This record gives sequence, C-alpha cells and structure tokens, in this order.
Amino acid sequence: MADIATDAAAGMTVVLPKEYPLVLLSCVILCIECFMLGPLVIAPARMRTFTKEFMEQFKEEHQAAFPGSEPAGGGFPDCGEGRYSQKLPYADWVKFNNSMRVHLNFVEQLPIVLTILCVSGLFLPKIAMYVGFINAGARIIYTIMYVLRGSNYRVLGAVAGSLPLYLLMIATFVFAFMEAAK
Repeated sequence: MADIATDAAAGMTVVLPKEYPLVLLSCVILCIECFMLGPLVIAPARMRTFTKEFMEQFKEEHQAAFPGSEPAGGGFPDCGEGRYSQKLPYADWVKFNNSMRVHLNFVEQLPIVLTILCVSGLFLPKIAMYVGFINAGARIIYTIMYVLRGSNYRVLGAVAGSLPLYLLMIATFVFAFMEAAK
C-alpha cells in the first residue's frame, strides 16, 4: 500500500508501491491500444465501406449545401448512423458498425478502466498490474472477435477483460475500507 507522510516544512510526500510503474505501464499499453484502433481498424473499415464510387451518390447534394466542395473521403463525418450509412447495404452497415463499436466501446470504458487500475494499484499493486495486462490482452481478443466474427462473438474478450477488473474494483474497495477502519 502507498504510504503518505507529511512534513510541515516540505508538504506531503507519497511513496508509491514498487510495482506501481508496472501498473502505469499497463495503463499506457491500454491507451496505445485504444489510439491504434483508429488507423488499424476504423480507417480500413471506412475506406472499404465509403469508397469513392459509393460517395459519388452524395456529390450533387453535398455541392448544393457546400458549393465547390465534394463529400469527404471515407464517409466523414458519418460514424455508422448518419446520412451516408442509411444508403449502405445491410451487411456493409453491420460490418462498419462493428468496427466503430469496438473503438467507441474502448473510448467509453477507458477512463473507468484507468481509474480502477490507478487507484487499485495503490492498495493492491501486483494484482492491479496483472489485471491491467490481462485487460490489454482481452481487448485484443475482443477487437478481433468483434470485427471478424460479429457482435455475438465479442463475449470472450469482454468477460476476460471485465470480470478481473470488476473483481479488482470490489477487492480494492474492501481493502481500502478495512485500512480506513484500522
């Protein structure tokens, strides 16, 4: 557990557990994974889905609204529920949205995951470190299964990443409560 010492002249000093840098490393790896989904998953899905030929059907409407310009390549700003997506064949729409959900789910969950890991790392650093690395590996499984097989197949990665994280959160709460009660 992290130690906090106070010194009237120097202020407060926090001594972190020796494993804490590895907890932070797992957090950095998770951030890199989240960031890399853009160029590795979303960009290829956009280019495959919103081709130049597909976007031609919007050229006249776009030029009426924005004279002298053309619709953006890759279907921007459509994120799967917009005007361009409405014209997609069902299979293309599902595939594109699976890719988008992988990334958006990661973005939505990342602040919660990082907070749990950083706080838990103060009380249970080794466990937090392992859970962080497990979560990073589970995210890769989650992404591959969701993008290649569809939303019904994301469960393995979701459970493998979430269950240890939630157990860690509960254990940290109990541990911190017990420490505070001393």
